[in-house]
Amino acid sequence: MTVLLKRQLTDEEKQQILKQHGRKCFATGHEIPNGEPVQFDHVKAYSLGFPSEMDNIAPMCAQHNKRRVPSHWKTFERSFGSRISSQLATS
Repeated sequence: MTVLLKRQLTDEEKQQILKQHGRKCFATGHEIPNGEPVQFDHVKAYSLGFPSEMDNIAPMCAQHNKRRVPSHWKTFERSFGSRISSQLATS
């Protein structure tokens, strides 16, 4: 069953994503320190037409999430695309 998301996650949805991924930044897999906030973003960009579904949302650190702004998506995709593709293939 596909669950469509609103643009904002509920606390329950965030906890569900953290349970699945842990506090690991999806971009590189590094641990997000406890004192640093976790951001949640689409694995494949919503702005490029990809869906807002739970299996397309992952935790990211602020630094890497900021680098994902739509104008820089191609750069991000080149840098982290293989990680994104392999993660999607296993989900």
